[in-house]
Amino acid sequence: MRQVALGFALFLGYAFACCWGANAGALNGGEPSGLSEVDDYQAYVNTVAAVDRDDGAVFSAYDYLSLESFEKLADANVKHPSDCVRFLSEQGHTAHQRLIAILSMYKLGVHEYVAFIQEVLKLRDRSLVSSDEMERSVSPRLSDVIAEHYAEPEVQSTLKQVMIRDDIRPRVKALIAYILSGADIENRRSTKPGLR
Repeated sequence: MRQVALGFALFLGYAFACCWGANAGALNGGEPSGLSEVDDYQAYVNTVAAVDRDDGAVFSAYDYLSLESFEKLADANVKHPSDCVRFLSEQGHTAHQRLIAILSMYKLGVHEYVAFIQEVLKLRDRSLVSSDEMERSVSPRLSDVIAEHYAEPEVQSTLKQVMIRDDIRPRVKALIAYILSGADIENRRSTKPGLR
């Protein structure tokens, strides 16, 4: 009798676990379980490491654009921008790998990039990113998205929040003021004919 009860309890536990996994998938955007998220994040970490290995010919931030591994990372950021935030929040990654993760956010749209900046500011408040990493996040090197949308209220508000911080260097505050004035995008348009 005791073995039957134990067997029945194990059966119920197994059945519950199977049903829970299926229901958790429905809540998780259709993924069957949390294991896929773990796998996706590990793939992200591996891709950052691949870019780090591949960047022997990188002499400026723009050289990353020619690396297939970097483009793969940028595409992953569009799908899961929170992976970069998680990566930056963790210890154990080199300063160079952290820079690669920040630079690879360049394909985000304006709303996603503003959300990224806001998350980085939170990480800075918790001392999880350096002031240099925060500054690099605020002024994307490979993208004009913030400059192009300087007049949007969420961009204005976020950049003004950054400007009042004590841990931003005067040079970066001046750059932010330049962006907020609209002069930055006008200058970019005059030097890059393809910009509107």
